[in-house]
Amino acid sequence: DSLAMNWDPTANLNDSTCTYSCSYLGYDDVISVSFESDFWASESSWYVISFSGDTVLTGGGYSGSFITDTSSACAMNDCYYFVMVDAFGDGGGISTVTSSNGDTLGIFTCQGLGNTGTFGLGQVCITGCMDVTATNYDPNATISDSTLCIYCPGNLVELTMIDSWGDGWNGAAFVISDAVTGFNAGVATLSTGFIGTEYICLADGCYIIDVTGGSYPGEISFLLQDSNGDTLAFANAPSGVPYTGNLNLNGTCV
Repeated sequence: DSLAMNWDPTANLNDSTCTYSCSYLGYDDVISVSFESDFWASESSWYVISFSGDTVLTGGGYSGSFITDTSSACAMNDCYYFVMVDAFGDGGGISTVTSSNGDTLGIFTCQGLGNTGTFGLGQVCITGCMDVTATNYDPNATISDSTLCIYCPGNLVELTMIDSWGDGWNGAAFVISDAVTGFNAGVATLSTGFIGTEYICLADGCYIIDVTGGSYPGEISFLLQDSNGDTLAFANAPSGVPYTGNLNLNGTCV
């Protein structure tokens, strides 16, 4: 078949081994996934699922340590979920998704028992809060997820928690309390994985930040930012935690 990618003009007997391009088969493009495991590759699996519910690619059943595996499949232009699973629950493994021309569509890291990301093939697919009345309204989002919306009448701050070992904060916690009343205004921890984010809504006032050390304080870093991206407080591993500091949010603090 002269339309096949492996057409052999010298052949005089058809052995039915013809292969065809994705475009010939009616698809728009190719999705490729390059998976790099951690030490325990056997714990990892992943899935590429279209928003219409079709499973396009899967990976799993690995063995060994720090392996690299690449898989490809024909696909239609659509928005896709990239689902990551870790059987043990300690996360690990990085997957890079590309199109046929080498464009990176997404890079995904498994955390904890697993998590899900999104990417688009031939279109922009950004999941976010699309309610203009929400504090964290995302004008770049193309896919609405109302569960992400936060309605904060005060100051919305973003806390990024990092663990250099990747097993969470091991009993450590971020606590922000009202400097006048002593009441906790927000408590957060990183239960597992390398990184996590929490949002805290704070009224104007004076606050005290305490970050306990847990079992392995040398692994812990954190960054607290306001809605403009300005840094309010931070500490870096290996010596930043335990941490105690003051925070003034438009208050009169003495």
